Amino acid sequence: MRALAGAVLMVGALAAGQGTGGAADAGDAKALIARAEKGEVAAQFELGMALEKGTGMPRDFSLSARWYLKAAEQGHADAQLKVGYMVARGIGFEPSVEEAVKWMRKAAAQGDPDTQNTVGVIFAKADGVPQDYVEAAKWFRLASDRGYSEAQKNLGAMYENGHGVPKDLKEAAAWYRRSAEQGNPKGQAALGVCYAEGLGVSQNYGEAAKWFFKAAEQDNPKAQTYLAICYLDGLGLPRDCEQALRWFRKAAEQNGAIAQYQLGLMSAKGKCVPGDPAEAAAWFRKAADQGYAEAQLELGLAYVKGHGVPRNNINAYRWLARAERLGLEKAAVELKALAAKLSPLELNEAKRKL
Repeated sequence: MRALAGAVLMVGALAAGQGTGGAADAGDAKALIARAEKGEVAAQFELGMALEKGTGMPRDFSLSARWYLKAAEQGHADAQLKVGYMVARGIGFEPSVEEAVKWMRKAAAQGDPDTQNTVGVIFAKADGVPQDYVEAAKWFRLASDRGYSEAQKNLGAMYENGHGVPKDLKEAAAWYRRSAEQGNPKGQAALGVCYAEGLGVSQNYGEAAKWFFKAAEQDNPKAQTYLAICYLDGLGLPRDCEQALRWFRKAAEQNGAIAQYQLGLMSAKGKCVPGDPAEAAAWFRKAADQGYAEAQLELGLAYVKGHGVPRNNINAYRWLARAERLGLEKAAVELKALAAKLSPLELNEAKRKL
């Protein structure tokens, strides 16, 4: 067969030292190909992965797709999902939304909750297929009913936002709770937000802090940020600068933009730490680079005033404009005020660098 012939040629290349491994790899590859050619579905899927990743043989997406398809046609759920994913992107296959959806549905219909959740995410995020919240919610619910905590968290988000299901904050909180009680850190963080903001449950900062702490201990940066805010503002916990700094820094180290912004504010205002404009600007830049509008505003103002960075109206305009584009009203006001102070030449240069 063409697929086998191509793979055998690859093994020959490996044996000659042209692949990613030596003779031992070539021997392993030959054995894998032989099993796959005999119709062993697990071997077909494994060979597809090896060819996709270039593990033990040269990478070849076209051959990888063929072997995934063989396994998929035998009912291998992971292979069916792979085929759907690759067809959606035109990797090794002609791109076809209809075919991609068909294979994704086949994979999810086999009842594995992890696969069902993955397919739900693909439809929710329009990852290679048209966005379809109703379809996403359907698969999240099936996986949730099987007790899959990640899907329960995702289904809660669908209810919170009214995506694919009627908006229902009580139902959202109920699904977040099911996820949280299984130890899912994202579910715990989401339930904490529900308690902090009174979404579907009575507002209770103590309960919020409890769930944030559980998720924060599992290195969830969102929960670490909110836990730090609880310590900083005394929400459900005693005010504690040391703990606030500890959790903000943990979140910031994981590129949590809100935590980076908060650390910038603390350094700018001398809150819980000595005032340090340069340190503040450095944290604002980290968050601003991630598209966090409030940090872009603060960094722009730092350039206007020369706080922690050299005064530079061109850089100030650039960051204020970015914040304004994200809908921050104060940035629009500051940008207009700055533009009025710039010469036509400076304004043109600033706009050119956006």
